[in-house]
Amino acid sequence: MITGMRRSSKSELMKAFSASVARRDPSSNNVYIDLLDLDNELLLEYQRCIAKS
Repeated sequence: MITGMRRSSKSELMKAFSASVARRDPSSNNVYIDLLDLDNELLLEYQRCIAKS
């Protein structure tokens, strides 16, 4: 878990870590989901539906 103030590059740190893991072990099961990317908007809606339950 990475915590910190807003706009302190937490997402960039995770992207760099993910890329590092992929370089070290190309066969690793490494998934990075950017929830700010509009292509992933449905994942946010899924979380809202669970929160209402």
